[in-house]
Amino acid sequence: MIRQAELKDTEKLIEGILAIWRDMEAPFVTEIPLAELKEIISESMNQEDFRFHYANGIVYEIDGKIAGFAYGYKGEMEEGIDQGFKQLLIDRGYHHKINLTFDLETEPGEWYLDMLYTYPDFRKQGVATKLLAELPAAAKKAGETAIGLNCDVANPTAKNLYENQGYKKIKTITIVGHEYDHMVKNID
Repeated sequence: MIRQAELKDTEKLIEGILAIWRDMEAPFVTEIPLAELKEIISESMNQEDFRFHYANGIVYEIDGKIAGFAYGYKGEMEEGIDQGFKQLLIDRGYHHKINLTFDLETEPGEWYLDMLYTYPDFRKQGVATKLLAELPAAAKKAGETAIGLNCDVANPTAKNLYENQGYKKIKTITIVGHEYDHMVKNID
């Protein structure tokens, strides 16, 4: 069952967000103690101006367990999407250790898939494909006619998944020092 992300999902969602950030080698995971980082993310998830606010996420459940999730938003929201999160980092004194100028990841005019994650116990079961199938409805609801995402150039399995779903590489960008293919799918 696919449904909107909710407060009760917080702990499991943070687990997946941190797994992705570790893969990206995001400075948050090395510069902030884990318990405190979880608190900051959890507090931010309740702020409407945060990319991982519950309204921006969907989860896929199998037998009552979260198998995966997707987070996204209108591309034009990107510049302000993390203000509350950044303020919490400043309030806790991390602005001296972490560059709070985040790399731009999306383009105006597209609905941006920020994160797609399948938990290890549920991989190779079509979870990501099912979550991707839900995105056109979210994009249309937001008034967009395209979905954009970034795929790590070192992850050909993910790129193959996206290409099989109709996404096409538009350009290569750098996020946190790593190269990503920016891919777009036009929707009717």
